[in-house]
Amino acid sequence: MDVKGAQQVIREAVNWLPKDSAGRIILESFELDVYNDEAFAIPIPFNRFTELKEWGLAKDNAAVTARIRYIQESMDTREFPLRTSLYLTHDKGFCILALGNEQVEIIRRKKEDGGLQNVTLSFSEKRDSDKVARLNKGELFSVKASSPIDGWLYLFVVDANRIISSVYSGEGRVSEVHLPQNTPVEISTRVDEVRKLEAIRQDKPHIPLRYTGDKEGIERIVAMVIKNETPVPVSLAHMRSRFPLPVLFAHEQRYKGMGDGAINSTNDFSSLSLDQIAIGTVDYYYDA
Repeated sequence: MDVKGAQQVIREAVNWLPKDSAGRIILESFELDVYNDEAFAIPIPFNRFTELKEWGLAKDNAAVTARIRYIQESMDTREFPLRTSLYLTHDKGFCILALGNEQVEIIRRKKEDGGLQNVTLSFSEKRDSDKVARLNKGELFSVKASSPIDGWLYLFVVDANRIISSVYSGEGRVSEVHLPQNTPVEISTRVDEVRKLEAIRQDKPHIPLRYTGDKEGIERIVAMVIKNETPVPVSLAHMRSRFPLPVLFAHEQRYKGMGDGAINSTNDFSSLSLDQIAIGTVDYYYDA
């Protein structure tokens, strides 16, 4: 794509975005350069646009990366006419803009095929591999997992109402369950042991995890493992920003964020690279 074409793509994208939106401010902050007759947008530090008086939003890195992800997800899900020609992302405090079909395809392929690894989930009881497990209300939670990375375990469920909730460790809390690399683990037992100790500490009765709910239908268990020196607090807002509900529930796998192989030591979920995260799902039919 030449400079004229790149300028036109940016102009059309700016016009498509809502007036005075963060997306417009960001896109208008880029400068173009040329390499081998191909135009590209020079990556810009966040302060290039956060210091503008028009910004008016939080300026910390976590907030800005969340906003960039939100803008791109909006363009992905709202039938953005330039979906194959423009892609907005971030890495290490810089905002990155891919322009042209080839650049966008490379970035998307990097995000979809590289970095994020899959946790293998299965139900503890032997079941027909070609059938979705049927679980009844009140049945004990019983799941096994094997993670490609050693790390801290977090569990969520997307219920038949398409509502995601935290199973363990709880909203905005850190995990106390550490999984070894490539070792099958009865995670339901591990989680139950930790919850039992927590109940003792709080002088409360221990209640084992069971399947509950008021609507029949297909549900999905989501297991996430985070490789970090210490566990990080994870909230549902974190999950929604990094892995939107359609991604968590659909069988296709499209992930947001870029990993560069570095292992950070951080207490901020938004700063984790894809190399530090593994995620897996398993479906079942919930019989209420």
